[in-house]
Amino acid sequence: MKHSALFTYIERLQGERPWGHFLDAGTGAKSLAWVGSLDTKQWTAVTASTSMAEQSKAQFPGVMRPQNRIPVENWIDPKLVSGETFDTVLLDYFVGAVEGFAPYWQESVLPRVSQLVAPGGRLYITALDPYVPLHAEDEVGRFVGAAMLKHADEMQQRGLELIARHDGLAHGFDYVIAAERTA
Repeated sequence: MKHSALFTYIERLQGERPWGHFLDAGTGAKSLAWVGSLDTKQWTAVTASTSMAEQSKAQFPGVMRPQNRIPVENWIDPKLVSGETFDTVLLDYFVGAVEGFAPYWQESVLPRVSQLVAPGGRLYITALDPYVPLHAEDEVGRFVGAAMLKHADEMQQRGLELIARHDGLAHGFDYVIAAERTA
């Protein structure tokens, strides 16, 4: 099976480093198929969607080993993978997608998930410019869209300031961030 260019790029970044215990923080069919193809000791693929978990298990039965699991949980729950650490953590389009399951929680994602990276482990983040629904059908949708847009504008401004200060990432494209935990 051919995997996305982003996953292929992550494999190049990983090099000879073992994948070890792997966490896919917000799994989907594509990331699960990719994670299942890796030489991991064990993997955990979290989703907040029961149907996604069932569909993934049915679509990729060959990737499930006894030590692998697909918990159906929400990252707001502090008990989710509590006390565990992972050698490799993947946030594949997770930071934006988490809004659908945990509204206004984006700023808490990285502090929460980074604690799960084992010393010497690696965190991979794939991302895209945020999407904000501007054409809502009703008053509630317009209110949520306006609030998200304000929040997205504030986050974008802070991000652009960081990018300018550190000559960082270009925005408007898919990108991958790889970070290693040193202690």
